Amino acid sequence: MQRGMNQGATIVPELVHPELSYQVRGVLLDVYNTLGPMLKEAYYQDAIAIGLEKRGVACEPERAFEV
Repeated sequence: MQRGMNQGATIVPELVHPELSYQVRGVLLDVYNTLGPMLKEAYYQDAIAIGLEKRGVACEPERAFEV
């Protein structure tokens, strides 16, 4: 163990897009706090898309892409 390192310390990587990440997390928390648990996924998906649009974040739910 390195000197000065706390044994329980968690290393958090730097975010590539911190402001976008903050906005997305905010929408996710708002949706969950508003709708609560145990609903169909489609309700959350629609609410998240609406929340992102209201914050000016473009999104395309279930966009197909090649792997």
